[in-house]
Amino acid sequence: MEGKGTIYTQQIHPNDLKVLESMTGSRAWDSDIFSKVMVALAKLKEGNYIPSTNRPDSVHLQNLMRIMNDLLRRTEETKKEHARIILADTQAEKLVAGKLLIGDENSVTIMEEKQPGREKMQKVIGTMHTHPGGERALVYGLSDGDYKGFMRDKHHQVMLISYGDLKERYAIMVMKTSVTPNNISPENIKRRIEECNKEFLKNLEVWDIHKFVNFNKAICLEFGLTMYLATPKTRDLFERVNVAV
Repeated sequence: MEGKGTIYTQQIHPNDLKVLESMTGSRAWDSDIFSKVMVALAKLKEGNYIPSTNRPDSVHLQNLMRIMNDLLRRTEETKKEHARIILADTQAEKLVAGKLLIGDENSVTIMEEKQPGREKMQKVIGTMHTHPGGERALVYGLSDGDYKGFMRDKHHQVMLISYGDLKERYAIMVMKTSVTPNNISPENIKRRIEECNKEFLKNLEVWDIHKFVNFNKAICLEFGLTMYLATPKTRDLFERVNVAV
């Protein structure tokens, strides 16, 4: 359940845990807090995520959304998915974006390529990508493939997607927490996601946005993820979504 259940950690020193709890204490994160938390997590053994009890109610991501807006503009022009990885530079103490990745109308391959000469100092902490407006089944959330990749990569902390257009842009972020299992095999991840897919989306004769939204919420509940939504009204401010189905 979101914010409750078994706590999963990976060989984290008590002092590091105290620092992480202190850093994540605010319920409203700005870009600076988000960046510092992600860099701190990148310095820990993979499989450690933010304390579930400290998941923020909102996250302001104006810095990352400048990059996302460029991806969305390219998607508007080409009708293809675009992506970048998000890197935490543990020496420079900042987040940087990886190189531009271009896919097709339905998918984009994520390549975790770090900046030349910075490979030892940088860790991939997440990804951002777009869904073209024509992908009706994907514009309202993450796909099953998105979740499979996100859960399989233990070093990934967040995934962001954006859809719509620059005037009416929506964006979703999912973030792992300390109740996100870090010991599930890829086979079990795939099976559990496909079970949710079957429950909510299989054999839909008529497109139902509510079932797709509920599919996303069910995945977040299943894996202890926190979901955030930014709308044309909130712009770069991501507000936490209640994922109770």
